[in-house]
Parts: sequence; C-alpha cells; structure tokens
Amino acid sequence: MQEFLIKNEQIGLSAISESDRPRFFYLQQDVEINKYIRVPQADPEVEKFFQALIRPWSEEENAWHGFGVRRLDDDDLMGLAFYRYKNKLAEVLEIGWKMHPDVWGKGLATHAATLLMRHLSSKYPVHKYVAYCDAGNAASERIMQKLGMQKEGHFKSDFKIGDEWRDDVAYGLVLD
Repeated sequence: MQEFLIKNEQIGLSAISESDRPRFFYLQQDVEINKYIRVPQADPEVEKFFQALIRPWSEEENAWHGFGVRRLDDDDLMGLAFYRYKNKLAEVLEIGWKMHPDVWGKGLATHAATLLMRHLSSKYPVHKYVAYCDAGNAASERIMQKLGMQKEGHFKSDFKIGDEWRDDVAYGLVLD
C-alpha cells in the first residue's frame, strides 16, 4: 500500500511512482479527460512530465509538481493533484487536478484539492491559492467555489486547444 503524505476519511495524496506510469499516461492522453485542458499529449511530453513528478519539487517558479490521488484501501491512481508557484516572491501557488472518469461527480477532486492546499500550507509559504479552468468546465469551476475561492476574472480567447481559442476563468483564495 502507498504511504500517504496527507489523507482524510476517503482518499489520500501520495508520491507518484514508477508503478503509476500506465495510469498516469492514460490521464494525460485520454481525450475526454483532457477536453478542457489541452490536446492529449504525445508519449515524449507525458514522459517528461512524469519524470518531473517522480523527482523532488525544485520549488522554482512555474515548475509543476504533484501527487497521486488514491482511495485509502486501493493503490490505483485515480487522479492527480498539481501545484506550482505562479509567483514565488508573492507566495502565490497555482493548483489543479485531473481525475479518472470513473470517479467524476463524487466530490473526490474537491477532497483532493482540499488536502493539497492543507499539505502545501503546512510546508511552504503561501499567501494565496489560484486556479484556472476553461470557461466551459462547470465541474472544475464548482470545485473552485467549494474550496472557498472567489472568481477573479474571465479571460476571452486566452488559450488554445488544438486550433480553437478558448476562454479561461480565474479563481483565487487569499489566506489572510
């Protein structure tokens, strides 16, 4: 069984390991999972990200890191919880999540993000958390709201998925 960095009564966050490789690749390459994020990544891109996540976090600004999301009684990777310093000097951490479709709509992404914020707040200086999603991704927007985040912006044609320009929404939570 995995050793959890932090857990609640349902799930825990743990380090990504070599045994997670097949599920990790699936999460990064499945069209449905990534429809609001990006065109699914090719193997070399996924491998580069995987290698970054199995190493210790550099704590450099814009360097992503993350944890596996698992049920307490099951080693299977059911999702990922990501983070990076968006602005290290201002102590602003961006968070994100990606879950397997089998667990969509069960509140587990909200639990994972809550655990992630609790863990990060105990280890790093954090003044503010931010999160972004495609304006069409109502489920992720609801998660941000459940985390206590406030909507801070709606950005028109802010990023591309394939050839299509997409709107982005930004949420934030100041920890004062």
